[in-house]
Amino acid sequence: MVVTSFCNLAPEQGEHLTFWGQGPFSSFSGEEKGFSLNGDVTTLLLGADWSTARWQAGAALSQSWAVAPMGEPTMLKVKSAAP
Repeated sequence: MVVTSFCNLAPEQGEHLTFWGQGPFSSFSGEEKGFSLNGDVTTLLLGADWSTARWQAGAALSQSWAVAPMGEPTMLKVKSAAP
């Protein structure tokens, strides 16, 4: 499920500021060599864009939360990369 909202605070002509946000949610599950892991990930993205006839600039913030309960205490290596 992906939830997105947009809000434009100025007319389409000339200078304007836009705020936006997304809240994707996903689940995962996997098993390898007898070890299984299931869980959920929620990500929040918030941003603002400023535009003029000649320039455009923006900024965004992102935060992710994951829940993946495990039975036995285990050493787990996780690799993550942002696109």
